[in-house]
Amino acid sequence: MSILTLKAQDQSTATFCQLMLAHKGVDWLVSEEDTQGEICLSQGTIQLVGEEAIILALEYLKPEPSLFPNGNKGMPMALSFWRKKMAESSEDSTAQSGLVMRQMDDGRSFLQGEHLSLADIQAASWILNKSIEKSPMMQAWLNRVLSVLNNELEETIYLEDLLFETIEYLTIEKQEDEVKISSPLSV
Repeated sequence: MSILTLKAQDQSTATFCQLMLAHKGVDWLVSEEDTQGEICLSQGTIQLVGEEAIILALEYLKPEPSLFPNGNKGMPMALSFWRKKMAESSEDSTAQSGLVMRQMDDGRSFLQGEHLSLADIQAASWILNKSIEKSPMMQAWLNRVLSVLNNELEETIYLEDLLFETIEYLTIEKQEDEVKISSPLSV
């Protein structure tokens, strides 16, 4: 029961969650099972449903390395909506990807400073799945983000630990044979 199983409805969402799990050093498996339109991270009979619930639970269960190294949770969490819209869009994404790169014009390594954050993972996950021309600066940044996939994935977290705490923005719903954890922040 210790391994996490990831079920995602599209490649951008799968990439997003895989990068986040790799950043945390947490091991996972990918399931091809139908998600009924919602990303799910499960362990035994416990399911984390929705990106926001997964983000908050991972940060609670494994605070280091943080998804919010500068303490700013609001903007990176709000990027979920933007990432989903960009992933679904069939329009040219060059202008939006240019906005991402302008954030690093001051020489920083990542969008919010010198450490990988949820903001980088959100942006990279849709850029990686789009056919857009990548400048040398963008490719270097993407390489830094993707380097988390080289992390050792030895860490095991236990979703059942979420059942004994009250965690801001997480809702626990016990059903017959399973527990569903979601977030009212889901967009």
